[in-house]
Amino acid sequence: MLRAGLAFAVMLSLATSATAQVPPPPYAYVRGSDVGRDTVGTSKLQIPKGHPDVLLRANFRNLGYYQGRPGWGIYIKYLILRTKAGAYHQWDTLPNGQGSLLQVEVDGRKVNRFDGSVAGFSPPADATVDLAIADDGTVANRHTPLELEVATLNGVYKIDVALYNINDVKPQ
Repeated sequence: MLRAGLAFAVMLSLATSATAQVPPPPYAYVRGSDVGRDTVGTSKLQIPKGHPDVLLRANFRNLGYYQGRPGWGIYIKYLILRTKAGAYHQWDTLPNGQGSLLQVEVDGRKVNRFDGSVAGFSPPADATVDLAIADDGTVANRHTPLELEVATLNGVYKIDVALYNINDVKPQ
């Protein structure tokens, strides 16, 4: 009887600890620049500017969990990338936003509409989303702290952008 009670307590402890695990949060990081790629300009139009784009990568895994809606698909209203220190710069997907265009791609296909908007975009579960910006050298040197604001139907979530990811390869 004591042995059965002990086994039940161990099983209860394991079940409780398994449900208490917190899933990994969404993330974003700077990938670098690609000398052969120039598709984003300093306006809201997708026009080359004569300098290589700076590429970033984001993964919105478990975003619903962190916004209090686990198990639900997410629909992005807009994205804003901004500097957190030094000279203020902003890149966004707002049609009438103040910043330059933040280009969004999934599997090599552009998501932005003609006006730069991505409203209604539902990223694939656990898939990476590539971002591209026109940069004046502020981000390319990888010393500027950045923040990616993701607005969904459930609210706004802010992600600190890492300056690199050791597991990623340089853009080709």
